[in-house]
Amino acid sequence: MIAHVVPDTSVVIKWFRQGEVLADQALALRAAYVDGRLVMSVPALLAYELANVLRYKNDLTTIQVSEAVQSLFDMGMVWVSPSAEVMRRAAEIAALGGRSCQVSLENRMACGFGVCLGCAMPRADGGIALVCRDGPVFEAGQVAWAKVP
Repeated sequence: MIAHVVPDTSVVIKWFRQGEVLADQALALRAAYVDGRLVMSVPALLAYELANVLRYKNDLTTIQVSEAVQSLFDMGMVWVSPSAEVMRRAAEIAALGGRSCQVSLENRMACGFGVCLGCAMPRADGGIALVCRDGPVFEAGQVAWAKVP
């Protein structure tokens, strides 16, 4: 049975910053994926997080940061969006801290342009928003979280 791993940014950054602690283990994980010895999925936000961290490293140019991010896409990994539950919890934490929060919702979309209503998302004001047409990014306060499946 082939293992399935979900590395976060703290692991992936070591693929590009070999002086980091545990870089050898991170590179071995990458090599195992490239060689087909394991399956790898990554969070959808990983590319943004990686680019944000790398851009503040003085030894990397903008072109090198761009190439690092592009190499992630070139690896053919499965990119996974956060669940509605993860988005709900992020909204709660932001609200507790008095912060604004935007969430990205992933609903089934049969038509993709708002006709079928298959991607309806309950709004806090009692209405609905269509993820395919109105989203997928919403202000967290717009979502009726108790009604989100």
